[in-house]
Amino acid sequence: GDLYLSHRDNQGVFTEPILNQFLCIRRTLQNSRIKMVALGDSHCLVLLDSGFVYSWGNNSFGQLGVPGTSSDVPHLVASLLESRIVCIAAGYNHSLAVDETGTVYAWGSNACGECGVGDSFGTLIPTPMRVLASCRSVAAGDSFSLFVTMNGEVLACGRSGDGQCGPFDGEVLRTPRLVSGFPPNTILKKVACGESFSVALDHSGHV
Repeated sequence: GDLYLSHRDNQGVFTEPILNQFLCIRRTLQNSRIKMVALGDSHCLVLLDSGFVYSWGNNSFGQLGVPGTSSDVPHLVASLLESRIVCIAAGYNHSLAVDETGTVYAWGSNACGECGVGDSFGTLIPTPMRVLASCRSVAAGDSFSLFVTMNGEVLACGRSGDGQCGPFDGEVLRTPRLVSGFPPNTILKKVACGESFSVALDHSGHV
């Protein structure tokens, strides 16, 4: 449950990992442990087993979910405190979280619809917004997102020009849509995203 951090120095060499470098997380870890870490292009999310989410790094697109500019120090995503978060994901410039009820939250860049909130909220979502219900996990790619429902189906939104969101017409999905094409009666368990491709794992262990 500890957190180790490393970074590149001025010569491009990774430093030796440092244990629990941040004081704000060390204090919180007195009663919690690190459950999950998610990395975007230039931002980081950490989920504690208490359900709290911390973020740091670049905040140019609101991907940290906190007010202000970029930060080298983790900040608690206070707008998620009313929900116990159980899963997080970080895309290129956006972030996702799922709470224990299955509600999905998204924030950060929405230029390609990757937050799944439609056109009415613009291209930046600086504060976590509810997107979906009844989901068990999420994954985030370059500018797209995948959602696994409690029923074992997969929804997708965002940039789909390379087919990463499934067999859809057009380049962009502004709201989540069901991904079709899986064999009949397939129940999916987890999904993962590359820069512009997706993979899924079903309950039988097939990828």
